[in-house]
Amino acid sequence: STLPHDIGLLLQRYRTGAQKLKGEEVNTQNHWSPRPQVLDAIRDCYEIKEESFASPLNYKTTLDSYRSAHDRDVILRAKFHAYSEKYRGSIYMNPEYTSTELYKALSWTISAPLEQEPLCAMAVYPRWQKEK
Repeated sequence: STLPHDIGLLLQRYRTGAQKLKGEEVNTQNHWSPRPQVLDAIRDCYEIKEESFASPLNYKTTLDSYRSAHDRDVILRAKFHAYSEKYRGSIYMNPEYTSTELYKALSWTISAPLEQEPLCAMAVYPRWQKEK
């Protein structure tokens, strides 16, 4: 395997409609991030070390680690996947903007402090006018 080949496979994994965990599909409209100044302020203020629900295409490179939806991304410094272990310390997360994914991410995060050390989770959630 070569780096150009791995990058080609990466682009295929994250195209709209591609399969990810448990038959779910990638929607690239959900792959965005707040402005760098906002993320830097969050990182510095809350000592964020890890980003969940990221990909090698959009993770914050100044954080120690990130979690992606594809096991193959480990060759690009990713941890696999956001639900592989309970969160600890301080994390930043930006789950996909579907009701199912937002609820699942919040439920997983809320359950973490019950099992181990305290957790600080900074999450980006949409402000919808109507339930979607």
